[in-house]
Amino acid sequence: MTYLTIKNTSADRNIRRRSWCDQVGLYVLYFLLLLQPFHFIVSEQFLYYRETFTVVFCLLLIYNFLTTSFHTNIDFRVRKEIFYLLLFCALLIYFGIADPGISLYGADNTGASEQLSTISPTLYVIRNALIYVPMVLYFAVRGINEIEIKRIAMIIVFVAPFSVWSFFIYSTTATLGIEVIFAYIIALGGETLSYNSYVPYLTFPVIASFFLLTTDSAKVLKLLYGLIGAGLAFYILFSTSRQSFLFVIIVAVFFLFSFTGYKRLKMVGLILGITTFGWLMFIQFGSVFEISDKFLDRYTTVSGMTETSRLEYLQQGLGLLEFHEYLTGAGLSSVIVSGPHNDYVRWLQRIGLIGMIVGFTPFIIGFRKAFALSRVHKNSPVYMFICLTIAFTLYHSFFGYPREDAFQALYCFLGLAIWLGFSKSGIKQKLKQDLHAPAHSLGDVNGIVLKSSPKG
Repeated sequence: MTYLTIKNTSADRNIRRRSWCDQVGLYVLYFLLLLQPFHFIVSEQFLYYRETFTVVFCLLLIYNFLTTSFHTNIDFRVRKEIFYLLLFCALLIYFGIADPGISLYGADNTGASEQLSTISPTLYVIRNALIYVPMVLYFAVRGINEIEIKRIAMIIVFVAPFSVWSFFIYSTTATLGIEVIFAYIIALGGETLSYNSYVPYLTFPVIASFFLLTTDSAKVLKLLYGLIGAGLAFYILFSTSRQSFLFVIIVAVFFLFSFTGYKRLKMVGLILGITTFGWLMFIQFGSVFEISDKFLDRYTTVSGMTETSRLEYLQQGLGLLEFHEYLTGAGLSSVIVSGPHNDYVRWLQRIGLIGMIVGFTPFIIGFRKAFALSRVHKNSPVYMFICLTIAFTLYHSFFGYPREDAFQALYCFLGLAIWLGFSKSGIKQKLKQDLHAPAHSLGDVNGIVLKSSPKG
């Protein structure tokens, strides 16, 4: 069994001693989720705010281990996800020491970040890859329950529209009324909206809004979740970020087919209601400005929806490598600015095929296990939510560099943190309730064989 377990010999005393630390860690995450969507503002006031949170999570992790070791017997059998995550960290340090400092694209690295004017490109890459790892490890040790997951999702959903509004004003310097802004977005065609960086982040709040809509919440709250989710979906649509809107469709379909019976009918009604609301908003405000030609080309023609230069970027990126570099990589800092527009290929360029696979393995394992649980626990939104939060990373990595993006990186690692924390705290109890009937195996999750109930 590959799982980090703690054998508690004095449970009550340990809970009393650890409770304040657990609460502090959770509120630190809440605070980070409140700040990060406004990165474009916060970073101008305090450039190293993310590093500060990294240090705080490191301290909380150390304290958690120290207090646990005094009052419990620890079994250090580490989960596969954590093993590969730590292995990837070790590989980065090794490749950082051996980095030849060659740039495959010959670009000016200082264009990627202000920090590159003060630190080396190698340290910059390592920093981007490791900055949220302490958060993942902390919640993997601490654990996280379903109520806490709901609160996290609520913060993500309610902060998102304020972030969109602030980003729009910040990036366009517009001071218009809400109706005019809505129509102005339609006319922009994605210009100045960062549809390859900021807009993909918004798909995470969409996942959270679907999750909260399917939980037991007050009707007023559900109405707000629906309005925010619909607004974000149509903002994504008119930003012309095709890959992000496709992911929104995948999220809706996944939730639809993960329910059965009456709940599926309710989901169908929900999706139709959101679509109708968006169409009415478009009719109401869309006539103020002309719809951009870029939007019409991308969504009303087959060529506009399918044509892309990304395959050319991939071929070009792979063509820059020597044969042996497919295994060894060209160097950790070989690709910083520009690149293949694909995180899988960029990490292959940096550290080779094996290193790239190791880097994505924690997310692949987590997704596989969470997906298996979502199939077992039909009509249970929390498993659908967790599965999609990990899919967020794997999906957007085909189109960009989400783990290093200022807006997306937190949510890439948050999905993994939620999965590891919840599988420590919540899965075992639910499995005991739902998996008693003899049936065929669906897979091994955290050392527990998943089974489905026999038909009939």
